[in-house]
Amino acid sequence: MARRVGSWAARWIAASLLCSGIMLYPSAAHATISLVRKASGTIGGATSMSATFAATPTQGDFLVCIGTTATGGPKMMTPVGWNLALENYPGASNSTIAVWWRIAGASEPTTVTLNFEGGAQPTAGGSIWIAEYSSVDTNPLDKSSSTTAAASTSQTSPSVTTTSANEVLLVAFVADGATSYSAWTNSFTEEYDQWVNGTSTSHTLTVADRIVSATGTYSTTATAANSFSYTKMIITFKEVTPAASAGAWSF
Repeated sequence: MARRVGSWAARWIAASLLCSGIMLYPSAAHATISLVRKASGTIGGATSMSATFAATPTQGDFLVCIGTTATGGPKMMTPVGWNLALENYPGASNSTIAVWWRIAGASEPTTVTLNFEGGAQPTAGGSIWIAEYSSVDTNPLDKSSSTTAAASTSQTSPSVTTTSANEVLLVAFVADGATSYSAWTNSFTEEYDQWVNGTSTSHTLTVADRIVSATGTYSTTATAANSFSYTKMIITFKEVTPAASAGAWSF
């Protein structure tokens, strides 16, 4: 008898909510973007450069690769299976930068290799930085921007306005000489900072990220120990679209 009363009570509540215009919907399962692992590599002079993760990336995770060479460096070729998101080759005036991404597959390789067009070797060396993030969408790219700037110890990224609430923002500076970076503003966290000597000169790559939970206009400034002209970029990637979770309901 108690079961029948409970059953009728549940039906009465559901009918009352329906009549009053209140609907019940499954709640969305929400997972926050997070950095899983990262790796880097540099070369003084070679026809390719590589970076290797310490462990195999998880299938479905988001992978990003940033490659750079110094002033007038050769074009970096897109690795097989990767997607070009941004590239800036300003010629003889500033360092180069390019960004690629992919979604990790089953038995994903731990090493990412960038080859230089035509087997060329960058005279000022090259840098590669790779990272794995969880909970990024399979169609991830939102906004990107890259430009160059005159020599300064106060280096500011381009600004972008995101279209999704939850995103990971990546900023990179490529200085035309040996330096280091500190004092990132606007809650950006430095993930990489390394200068490399080539066969004739040097350059520095630094990368910072920030995971945000609201749409807005974002940029950051970092302090360089030495003043050089530089190439700068910002790129943003969206969180995976939440899926309805069975058995969870919200009013």
